[in-house]
Amino acid sequence: MKIHHLVIALALTTGILHAGGMDIKVNKDAVSVSPVDHQGAVTIAGHPRCVSGMAPIQITAQDKKNKMTAVGSVMPDGSFTLMLPASPKDSIKLIFAGADGKKKDIKVKVPKGVPVIPQPRAGMEIRRETVTIPQGEPIDPGVPGVPPGAREESLPPPSDDQISRSEKDLNASGMIE
Repeated sequence: MKIHHLVIALALTTGILHAGGMDIKVNKDAVSVSPVDHQGAVTIAGHPRCVSGMAPIQITAQDKKNKMTAVGSVMPDGSFTLMLPASPKDSIKLIFAGADGKKKDIKVKVPKGVPVIPQPRAGMEIRRETVTIPQGEPIDPGVPGVPPGAREESLPPPSDDQISRSEKDLNASGMIE
């Protein structure tokens, strides 16, 4: 009887592997999206056992409105965390891609809410300064560590060869379709 169960389990496993691997499964109820923080970003998190499939699984988050993208990996326990610039009510598409090439996507919404501003912790110093600017003077705090009047030097634009190599690298990694 035990051999019979072993044969069935082996046949099922072999069938899954020959069929191209396991389908990616995502428990949408285990995905949470934070409100936009004080830096204009949201945190998208999948709790443990949120995602299953053929490891490693890469996750890409794409904001439909601002076209920003974040890429990460699903952890072995099925959890993930990504940060992405977004606005309240934006729609974000999460694309999960398994090692076997299978994909699964879901959409999540950024909740409306007040940005979370971190509160000072014990031992942190809060310093407030008042600066008086004479009327009619331009407001230019400058860049710390750069002397006034220093010239800004720009980098030369990348060559066509550098651009095409970068595009080939992105294409090879699957980031450009």
